[in-house]
Amino acid sequence: MKTLLDYVNAAFGEDGAIVKLGGRYTSEQHEYALGIAESLVKPDKTLGLLQADTGIGKSLGYLIPSAIFIALNPDLNNKKIVISTFTRYLQKQIIDHDLPFIKQIMNEIGLNIDDMLIAYRMGRQSFFSLERVKDKCKGIIKSDPARKDELDDFINNVAESCHFGSGIWLDYIEEMGDLPAGIKVDDICLLNSQKSDNEAYDFHLDRVKSAAIIITNHHSCIMADRTGISDFDIHAMIFDEAHKLASICFDNFNHRNNLNEIKRLLNHVADHSQAKKLALECLNSIDELETKVKAHPRFNMIDYLTATNTPVIFSQCKVSVAAVQSELTKTLNAFKESMKDKTLTAKDAEFIDTTTQLIQRLSSWQKPNNEYTLSAIGVSPIRKQISVAYLNIYASKLFGAITKRLTDRIILTSATLANAKQGMSFGLTKSSLGLSDIESTVELIVSPKNYANMQFVLMTKACPPPIVDADENDITFNAEWLAKTALMIKKAKESGDNVLVLTTSHKESKILGEMFKDCQPLVHSEGTALKEYLQDFKRPNEILITCAGWEGLNLRKENGDQLIYHVVISRIPYNPPNPIIEFASKVMCDRNNQTKTELNNIQWILSMQDVVSKLKQGMGRGTRSPNDLVTIWIADSRMPHSRNERGNIILLNAVPKRFMDNYLNAEIFLEKKKELFFI
Repeated sequence: MKTLLDYVNAAFGEDGAIVKLGGRYTSEQHEYALGIAESLVKPDKTLGLLQADTGIGKSLGYLIPSAIFIALNPDLNNKKIVISTFTRYLQKQIIDHDLPFIKQIMNEIGLNIDDMLIAYRMGRQSFFSLERVKDKCKGIIKSDPARKDELDDFINNVAESCHFGSGIWLDYIEEMGDLPAGIKVDDICLLNSQKSDNEAYDFHLDRVKSAAIIITNHHSCIMADRTGISDFDIHAMIFDEAHKLASICFDNFNHRNNLNEIKRLLNHVADHSQAKKLALECLNSIDELETKVKAHPRFNMIDYLTATNTPVIFSQCKVSVAAVQSELTKTLNAFKESMKDKTLTAKDAEFIDTTTQLIQRLSSWQKPNNEYTLSAIGVSPIRKQISVAYLNIYASKLFGAITKRLTDRIILTSATLANAKQGMSFGLTKSSLGLSDIESTVELIVSPKNYANMQFVLMTKACPPPIVDADENDITFNAEWLAKTALMIKKAKESGDNVLVLTTSHKESKILGEMFKDCQPLVHSEGTALKEYLQDFKRPNEILITCAGWEGLNLRKENGDQLIYHVVISRIPYNPPNPIIEFASKVMCDRNNQTKTELNNIQWILSMQDVVSKLKQGMGRGTRSPNDLVTIWIADSRMPHSRNERGNIILLNAVPKRFMDNYLNAEIFLEKKKELFFI
């Protein structure tokens, strides 16, 4: 009887089904698929870690073994394989493009999966609420009647999507460019306490019940209890684009709740007599909390109050926070009681959802989970607004705690997964995601040997760094760097081919665009979707300057030929200093007797791995097909020219290994060519 590995070989082998159906054989994709298969069949707890560069064909590499495994195990009793991605683009690629080809491959190897259902499962907040859309548009039209036709069209498009389309707001943004001005996702998404008014959402819930493979996103997995992922019996979870998991955890498990926002929230119960009385008591407790914070003698100079830097005042604040939580809970319960025989409006549901989440956060604030969690009272630097802040510098570790509760088999894959600081091992990834207690059953790094080609041009070390001065509100760029970067872009354009310029902000894009007097590049401006510029960029010898093209941009000419021949990276995409993290890290070190070295390691986990990942993703925008040849121009002189430089040497891990010789022999912009050196 054939095994899973036998069928994987039949699909990915040199004369396998993929080749017979017009695909190409690569030993690296074959090796990758076998690694996925091995992770799926392990009887005990499994952790698979697979890094695969662009060109491997990761999605087929995990989808085909997953489909084979399901087909060979009809006795799974509705156990599912969950495949999670960061981008909606990849989810749609899997369903719309990969799935039809996978069915052909399965038929070719003798397995029929026509009855096997592969379906989306997304959280409520990924979907439109038609009622909330109408309410929001009604309010805007009331203050600006001239926008009535525009917003009526928006309502009609949303209604069509909810009735006949996906009902997902991200798909609308992808197709139409953006939401109308003045409308945010939080204004129009479906809420947890709200009765669904989106047929597409209801249909997708019914469909996923019988699905064998579920396609979802990282946020839905991390918030599994809220999104319903935890309701499934899961055989394995595969996380593609896994390098994004840490930042998603950080965004979800670090929060600040502004006291003014809590006050505005309580206005909703003004017409409910019992709830209103309790809300007034809550408002009094909020006023007491504000008074205690403002009593600090250096109130106008502080950013945070904690048990470490202001123990007496912070202790008093804790009493007030506990009172706010208690009175919020009573207010919410009274409101629910008053509404139990009534139909909730969208605004009622919004109040219940927001207040429930707020109560949970205030509870966590009073009882931090571990030694890496910090409760603080925040004070905004300019307006001096007060907030209750919950900071967890190791929030990413919660990924492991959540995922291990959902499944015994966890598979992480990405083009940038191994640790740049530790010789391309996976140790830091396991540690930062809370997976150190699981032995890795599969660790694999694969890079295609014959997929595309990259040449490099690096900025001369004589060029100054890009930034002269920066604070939380503004950045001042170095004039000499701007001039030399513009010159580099013009030099790339002289080839007659299309040039993609990747920046780190809309402001930087705008300033660089203004450096061109003799030609007019396409400059992606703030508030406009990148999609709006792509058709014009397909004209010959165009320049597109954008901060939004680092990932997911896969552009070809209309006939399928290569479009992007030059990628200019304006500067290394370092994350701006995060005062919250810096403050929390310092407090943690003082509180836990950690050294400065340990503090620096925390900062590394939270920033540098992202920088290397983003650089590598940016370079990959020009190599989307086996025969592509792209020149990567890096305008930041901080990028190392050799392995002997100190400081930023880890950035070399962004360079695909197969192109390292090319990189070390790169042309140095504005200098004479150097002698060739090969490793």
